[in-house]
Amino acid sequence: MTNCQGKILAIDDEPIVLDLIKFNLENEGYSVDTLNSAEEALRLELSIYDIIIADVKLGEMSGIEFTEKVRQNPKTSHIPIVICSERGMEGDMIYGLRSGVDGYIMKPFSVRELVARVQSILRRHSIK
Repeated sequence: MTNCQGKILAIDDEPIVLDLIKFNLENEGYSVDTLNSAEEALRLELSIYDIIIADVKLGEMSGIEFTEKVRQNPKTSHIPIVICSERGMEGDMIYGLRSGVDGYIMKPFSVRELVARVQSILRRHSIK
């Protein structure tokens, strides 16, 4: 891995999904931390991350509820968030986007699409 392209936090309750995200984004030069719950994530200093990828279904707290909490904190409100979801309903996507989500990707997702979305969002947020 050459220069780090950015620091990413991935949150999902499925270890295999986290492994897939971590492996592929690290191969693209990103530093990736993984967690199994939104509650764990909220105990971290989230401001160190350039982007957060979260599943919509995370147990006690959903990815959307997590996004709302991140947006309420002035230290983290600027961090782009991509939600991964098995849900395909237009209403779920609209609710997520209105809650502050920067991107929405459907499971099962193409790893190439996930990488491209991360790169696109980080470009728009002027993060190397």
